[in-house]
Amino acid sequence: MKYNLLSGRALPAEAGVSLPETLVALLLLMMGTVGVLSLVPFSMNLTSTGRDYSLLTNRARDIAENLMASHWDDPRLSPGVHADGVGQGHIEATWNVRERLVDQSTPIPPGREGPAGNLKVISITVVARGGTGVGRRDLTIVVMRGRD
Repeated sequence: MKYNLLSGRALPAEAGVSLPETLVALLLLMMGTVGVLSLVPFSMNLTSTGRDYSLLTNRARDIAENLMASHWDDPRLSPGVHADGVGQGHIEATWNVRERLVDQSTPIPPGREGPAGNLKVISITVVARGGTGVGRRDLTIVVMRGRD
């Protein structure tokens, strides 16, 4: 018979942990660990995507702020498609400028465009080619600028 050295009492025959119980506990622990570790690549991909979209958003905002601060007759604000010659790494930016005529005294005809417009609608598209993640990512924002 076995005795507990601290209390001096006899231990029951089933005291302790058997090898099969230990193996089952290790198997359950391993399954939980593998389940959590399988999420690591997924979370890394989401982090990479979020980083790319943050870069795209910041670049589009930068271009929008520069265009909004420009003079009305700046060549970058002439009607048509323009490309960003600077570029930042894997990001390419283009913007399309359309002039609209907004007459306060009459209703605005839908889609009326012309050289005498007093409103410029600027669609800025930034594209990440390659990037840190998989595939192509792009973002488009639209800003409007009234005549000075």
